[in-house]
Amino acid sequence: MSEAGDRELLEKQFQELLAAEKAHLPALSAPPKRRRPEPPKLVREAVVRDLEGRVRRLAEEHVFRHGRRLAGMRETLQARIAEVAKELEATPYETEQAKWLVYKQHMLEQADETSIHRWDNDVSKIYKLSPPNAGKSITDNNPYVNLLDIEEFDVASEVYPYFDVPATWDPELYGKFFTTMHGEVTGDPQAFLPQIMRDRQRMKEEALGGRIPPVSEQKETDLAKLKQEIREYARSLGFPTLGVTKLDRRYTAESADAELPYDTLILLPHEMPLDEFKKIPTDNPLMAFTSYRDGGQAVHKVADFIRSKGYRCLARVSSDGAIKYAPHAVNAGMGNYSTFGICIFPEVGTRTKVTGILIDAELPLDRPRDWNIEEFCSRCRSCQKTCPAGAIPRDERRFRGTLKRQTYHQRCFEYMATSYECNLCTRICPFSVLGYEQCMRALPQYYRYNIHRDEVDFARLREPAQPEVAE
Repeated sequence: MSEAGDRELLEKQFQELLAAEKAHLPALSAPPKRRRPEPPKLVREAVVRDLEGRVRRLAEEHVFRHGRRLAGMRETLQARIAEVAKELEATPYETEQAKWLVYKQHMLEQADETSIHRWDNDVSKIYKLSPPNAGKSITDNNPYVNLLDIEEFDVASEVYPYFDVPATWDPELYGKFFTTMHGEVTGDPQAFLPQIMRDRQRMKEEALGGRIPPVSEQKETDLAKLKQEIREYARSLGFPTLGVTKLDRRYTAESADAELPYDTLILLPHEMPLDEFKKIPTDNPLMAFTSYRDGGQAVHKVADFIRSKGYRCLARVSSDGAIKYAPHAVNAGMGNYSTFGICIFPEVGTRTKVTGILIDAELPLDRPRDWNIEEFCSRCRSCQKTCPAGAIPRDERRFRGTLKRQTYHQRCFEYMATSYECNLCTRICPFSVLGYEQCMRALPQYYRYNIHRDEVDFARLREPAQPEVAE
């Protein structure tokens, strides 16, 4: 069979498996099409439309033609618009109407019906639209995110968007707690923070165009080969696995769209070494900050490697809050949700801090996959029982149109800041310490498989039960 035929067969098989996975879920009606809002009421339509056309020509000459936003209009452009408005005897309100209509039309041309409405504190002061949301269809059709109502999820993402930078990076807070903690544990108050901040600063500068890394003119045209080369190089730097999906902007911060120009997202979880991890909590090695620091350096090296292959890309460090990595990792089939909300990776469990790279290339995407992790978690819940802050809820509940356990982040962070980093939820997680295979063997044998999905090893099912692992 040809390569195209193989792909077509795999696609058909995947759709059949996906339909089987979703068969147990309640039927969801498709969200209604967004109705286009009516145009603003124009008292003197001829004047405003004439002014709008002339403003558009000026904007195209000074701004849009060069790919800049209207926020970058020069003073000369503002002055030209004022001259035209005076010539047409337009009122200040009509002038603002015309400018808004120009900006709105330009914005609509760059967006589509998947784009997300945001408050605009920069240009219009009214609203703005995100770029097209390429990852929406992946999430909407992924049974492992437990969507109950797609329209509710869409609306919640616009009305209650994710924040940009949490208070965790407040300098005064760091001075009070973290640098003091780092000094007591490692002997050096600056053991982690300077490097973490350098990597964050580099990320910001590159994302906003203030620092543009060189890209090789020689481009690797085989994207499957490129993905494998990235995987191998990343593994050498402490990233045990890699996944590729499309960015779903419902899981990104409201003000970060300008920093996220590409849709293809590479996910790279940085491993916390198991031997060091096992020292928690009696001899706390501050593993989270070790991974923030080392993973931040490593992801920039991977990004530079990608540029050497001829592609533009932007690294995102794990200490950044602009992208919610867990749902993207689930979309990429890298694992399933844990009880406390992050993704459990079969390779490292929750013993990781996830980094990302946005790449200007259509790398082959990875499919969502059921790893049977929830089957184990539903019998365990050790993290919820152990959490000293009470930050992990016992039961799932409806949240933003999904069914999930929503961790109380403020409770978690308060304990992290005042109790030597804590990390008990990850330390006690069997996936993190014993490993995925050991956890699957701990399940009753008839719960180890999803019969309609897995290729069942019936000989193994007939083997006598193995004794539980002592550790």
